[in-house]
Amino acid sequence: LFKYPEHNLGEMSDAICTALQLTNFWQDIAIDFSRDRIYLPEEEMSRFGVGEDDLAEGRVTEGFRALMTSLVDRTRELFDTGSCLPDQVSGRLKYELRLT
Repeated sequence: LFKYPEHNLGEMSDAICTALQLTNFWQDIAIDFSRDRIYLPEEEMSRFGVGEDDLAEGRVTEGFRALMTSLVDRTRELFDTGSCLPDQVSGRLKYELRLT
């Protein structure tokens, strides 16, 4: 990562990048669905009783809330995994990572 030799920095960076992408998916569910894209895991949709018809109708059921809680909790864990990254680097990169 930017010529820093520590091996765990890549893991922290990957966690942040993955969390950012997942956050984008979770905030754009309706937009993505309108474009024939679903980024919600099928297994979890099924586990929480959420179907494509719920997405099509924009229904916010208890199952949908539970699904989103589960997905957001896992995404938050990824952010937490990478949260120490800014303190491991210096210069402008440190501040850019903090802003991210």
